[in-house]
Amino acid sequence: MVTIAHCEAQLSNPLATLSNVGDWGKQCARANEYLQKYKIQAFLGPEYTVLHSDELATISDEIIIDILNINEISVKNNSPGFDIIIIHNKTKKVYRIQSKLRQVKGKDPYSTQVDFETTRRNSEKNKDNGDTGHVSYSTNEFDFVMVTLVHIGKEKNLKIRESHTEWVHSFIPIDKLCKNDKELLTKIPAVHLNNYKVANKTLESILLENPERDNDLLKLKDQNSKLRELNTVLVKRISIEQ
Repeated sequence: MVTIAHCEAQLSNPLATLSNVGDWGKQCARANEYLQKYKIQAFLGPEYTVLHSDELATISDEIIIDILNINEISVKNNSPGFDIIIIHNKTKKVYRIQSKLRQVKGKDPYSTQVDFETTRRNSEKNKDNGDTGHVSYSTNEFDFVMVTLVHIGKEKNLKIRESHTEWVHSFIPIDKLCKNDKELLTKIPAVHLNNYKVANKTLESILLENPERDNDLLKLKDQNSKLRELNTVLVKRISIEQ
């Protein structure tokens, strides 16, 4: 199990602290995903269960299929496109979250647009997307993107990178980021970072104000006993080594 302590150790590791701006993001992206998972759980409280996509691999196939109805989706090699899922324990609605970590230099953390591309394996979908390996996300891969904004500023205050309690977040529905009916934008505009910052909107209010998207993860089976079984296994993990 990955804990907050593990994430903090990664942030303070010299391999990360001595990295340049570009390399640091790669070094710490995974730690950010787990930190986001724990922060989302803290923001939403016990009515929700929050999982990293890696944790789905630790749950029996029977529970995944019965509760989440995702037997057609593989979580190996990040193939589903999401990093975190949020389950509402009562309604059994599931929201898929893509995690991003960005260092920003604007006047405040939300004042400049950030990149929103991904590197993908070769596929029919991506064959015409150039030679850099960077492609846009598809509109059906996840429901929200949570962007962690690390405000290093123009002075490049890199010390802030070691203190995740000073980072801020925006939680944006992908309906706001559609380029067309198949692709998302490759940049997240500053206006959305500002409008959906967690500081002025609770995560739950953002979840509830956005209509359900048409995806298999929202069509959960009504399996209360198995949902309780999942909570028994995973909600206990939320009382972590703070």
